[in-house]
Amino acid sequence: MYQMLRHMCPPLGLGKRCPARVAYKRLLRMDLPVAGDNTVHFNSTLMALIRTALDIKIAKGGADKHQMDAELRKEMMAIWPNLSQKTLDLLVTPHKATDLTVGKIYAAMMIMEYYRQSKTKKLQALREEQVDSITENLPERQQTFSSSAFGPLF
Repeated sequence: MYQMLRHMCPPLGLGKRCPARVAYKRLLRMDLPVAGDNTVHFNSTLMALIRTALDIKIAKGGADKHQMDAELRKEMMAIWPNLSQKTLDLLVTPHKATDLTVGKIYAAMMIMEYYRQSKTKKLQALREEQVDSITENLPERQQTFSSSAFGPLF
């Protein structure tokens, strides 16, 4: 999914110059259920891309995702009354708490990325502290050179 979004131009995709964090956040908002064979349905993906790109009934902050999905389902049924339940389920996917979703996968990837960054920052700070403590403990040597030690200059 990440590679697909990077290859698609905005507004649906993210483009080639998009940082990984921004892409992960977009995929997290999409929150598509993953099938048993580790795939997602094309229609579900397209609808999720459109919803996130245009902020159509997307739960933000404390808003309930299930409530927003139910409102979107109701509006879609009002617009297309002959739409079958199967097609509606593909467009606005029902979620179960136990389902593996794209959002959960990319949330784990974001957590891992943040962990790696914080770990490298801590290691770098620790190395700098060690270097500083070593340089503070070294006695300063001052050597004075006299011209007589080298002999006459001319």
